[in-house]
Amino acid sequence: MADTPDYAQVQPNRRSKRSRRTTLTAAVASGVAVAAIVTVTISVLSKPETSSAGSGTASVSSARASAPEPIENLWPAAVHEVPAKLPDGRKVRPRLMVDATKVLLTAEAGFEKANGLYTYDVNSGEVAKLADITLPAGTTLFPDGFTAGQGRVAWWTARGAADKRTADIWTVPTTGGKPQLVTSAPLPPASSAGFVTGIAITPDRLAWSAGNEGVFTVDINGGQPQPVDGTQGQHILNWPWVGSPGTFGGNEAPFQSVMNIETGEKRARTALKPGSPVACGITLCVTHLDRSAAAQVQGRDGRTRHEMDVTGVAPQPLQQDRFLSAQLPDRAIVHDVRSGVSAEIRGIDTRTRYRAPAGSNIALFSRGDKFVVVDLTAIH
Repeated sequence: MADTPDYAQVQPNRRSKRSRRTTLTAAVASGVAVAAIVTVTISVLSKPETSSAGSGTASVSSARASAPEPIENLWPAAVHEVPAKLPDGRKVRPRLMVDATKVLLTAEAGFEKANGLYTYDVNSGEVAKLADITLPAGTTLFPDGFTAGQGRVAWWTARGAADKRTADIWTVPTTGGKPQLVTSAPLPPASSAGFVTGIAITPDRLAWSAGNEGVFTVDINGGQPQPVDGTQGQHILNWPWVGSPGTFGGNEAPFQSVMNIETGEKRARTALKPGSPVACGITLCVTHLDRSAAAQVQGRDGRTRHEMDVTGVAPQPLQQDRFLSAQLPDRAIVHDVRSGVSAEIRGIDTRTRYRAPAGSNIALFSRGDKFVVVDLTAIH
């Protein structure tokens, strides 16, 4: 990636931003550690209507997707250019939207070794330091799983090696301060979805899913972690929804089955028509039809909503229960499954690709000496 100028040299986007939809009341389970990955993703999508990722309700009209439009024209309030370096020259990585105007950045001491938290204001271009990230002795798995909610940022690290690792779960106020070690717990062996596969912040508790052991919670101010009954093999999608398989489940579409921890409601893929699911959320799944380039957007009730082209598709979570991202040889595309609108991003660095966990509230791409951050919560 090319070096970037200091923040002072970057002209910030000064367009007024639309008011954002409030994220989940209970939490923002973004688990947004975006990891560089070489993979091929989606191409063109279609047309549903309103839905809430938290409510789990959706009704979608049948229509073909329109051709992609430039993202700056289609969703001007949602797309932001963020410099790839701090003024002191350290590389940064966007992790998530903390609120309507601030992007959470991690300063990188090395590959995936975050040692500081910052925010970048998309209106003013100002950068502010939230905290230094210090690591306990013996840390072998570095800061990951960044999540925001209830006025806090959370992440995890781990100490030890092989099957004797201990996970440390941390938080810091979004206004800045000293990170608090909320709890430590034995870290199960990694599942195909990873070690800690999702984190959520609720008003009074912190929750996370680990390996194939299910979901655990602890008092937000610290204490002894408690397992959540009936969640073995489940991973956090968007709190209180969990499911399987997890976000990085190999060739399978993640979250083909989901469950609401608070109500006990379950939604399996049994209602879906034959084919290979490539993306699932709380209310919708995208299913690739065998021996065809076409795919269907289906409700969890099995009703087909519309078809779409899935050239180059790879399994991925349905972010915010409505968005899919594709990175093609000459461009990136972000598809809104509910509205049937697709946005294209030209000039991206096709050598670097980012994949976000299911609860992520951004889509991330590299372009020149900057990042392109798409705030998915700003798209209405």
